[in-house]
Amino acid sequence: MFAAIYERDAEEAPWRLTDGPVVDAPRAVALRWRGPAGAAPLPMVGDGAVRYRGIVADVLGPAAHIIEPPLMAPSIAWLGWQRALAGEAGLPHAIRPLYVRRPDAELARDRAAAGIP
Repeated sequence: MFAAIYERDAEEAPWRLTDGPVVDAPRAVALRWRGPAGAAPLPMVGDGAVRYRGIVADVLGPAAHIIEPPLMAPSIAWLGWQRALAGEAGLPHAIRPLYVRRPDAELARDRAAAGIP
């Protein structure tokens, strides 16, 4: 599960990254967030939140608030808009992808080299 936590202090305040980005097993991600979430609602978006809702709800209890359908693109666009409003927008050519883990092709190559099917 790919994950990150964003939060803000007030309705008008920009969102800020407070944990992640990480890639880990769904239960490990939920356990990582159990402390920061406490009993407060933790809205979650994305395919992983929907796919692993049972695991997430088991760990986080009523704090888990999974938003369906997964609205990743609009959520990312909204976060970008918030950064632009806060004067944090960069030039389009300066955007760089963030790879949280190695590409599948590299992982498969390493497994094959190690004799792991």
